[in-house]
Amino acid sequence: MKHISLLAISAIITAAAIPFGANAAPVPLSHSAGIVTNNIATMQHTIMLNAFDNFDGSMAVTMGDYSSLEPLQSGGCSPVYGKTYCKGDIYGDDATARSCGHSGGDVAASGYDWFDWRHAQDKAEFKDFDKIKSNYDLISLGFSSDPKKLSHGFSQYGGFGGVALGREKGDDFKLTENGGYIGLYNGYHIGGFNITGAADVGVLFSDTKSDMTDYDFTNLWVGAAINTSYNIMLGSKFTLQPGVYLGYTWIYSDGYESATGNDISIDSAHMFEVTPFLRALLSMGGDWYAAASARYVFNFNAGGDTKVAGAKIPELELKDYVEYGLSIEKGIDRFNMAISLYRHDGGLTGWAGGINLRYIF
Repeated sequence: MKHISLLAISAIITAAAIPFGANAAPVPLSHSAGIVTNNIATMQHTIMLNAFDNFDGSMAVTMGDYSSLEPLQSGGCSPVYGKTYCKGDIYGDDATARSCGHSGGDVAASGYDWFDWRHAQDKAEFKDFDKIKSNYDLISLGFSSDPKKLSHGFSQYGGFGGVALGREKGDDFKLTENGGYIGLYNGYHIGGFNITGAADVGVLFSDTKSDMTDYDFTNLWVGAAINTSYNIMLGSKFTLQPGVYLGYTWIYSDGYESATGNDISIDSAHMFEVTPFLRALLSMGGDWYAAASARYVFNFNAGGDTKVAGAKIPELELKDYVEYGLSIEKGIDRFNMAISLYRHDGGLTGWAGGINLRYIF
């Protein structure tokens, strides 16, 4: 008969003991794959929102009047981050710039490249388990096409890709993850409504270490999300933007073999997210903008079961959490820079922040 390791025995005991405990059990080593699965879903939240935030190009564009959209290629005037430039002005033929339209800017004059770095440092809390330390870094590069004029608005598409780095620490083990992702997004702004969709694929190579063992496994994911919002202009200086984010991520893990020869198998996971949000934007003059946002993240999952030597162990379920934060943006001719700081409470407790740079080409 196949040898049953201490790892398998501890998993079976944990499975039996959970119903009689109350949020007191430490996350065991056997749940490494479940930790990574939930971390991918959390990173996807940030990856997709980064792409959606870059759809409009800047806070200035979000606060703009889209009715005067006139692409540079036509020789007309188009706004760049809150100021309107004519074709000759952009390319240096004329040193003067003429302002027109809404004080917050109309629409991005052309396509643009963007860079984004995000860092999160949290304690993740799973149902029926103690919290663990969970950190990640996302470094993203992307582009956006020239906007296409529509009746009462515009459409725009883009692409993105980047590097994902994660670190988790349980009571008696550590996890490190390294990988990357690539995706596409497309969006429409029509009469104040914003509708944006995105899809991506990614891979994460994970390494789990403890005093007794060291093993590797790989996760692949395919995700899609849609973001809908509406711009409520309250004068020339203030805009409210309520909306809803919906996300889905399918995650596959190849499993691994424990140090004592037991197979660790992991079913494919289906991770769902529903996140209502509200964002308030303020034009402070001099091409300075600020935004405050609040989101409530509802997490749902199916599948992702882990079996140790044939014994199913309880799945990890990340609790819902609140995310709220502040962002400040500055436009300088064809450059745009923004910094953000966010707070998490609930299933995630901690801080996140980052920087974003855009350049109009």
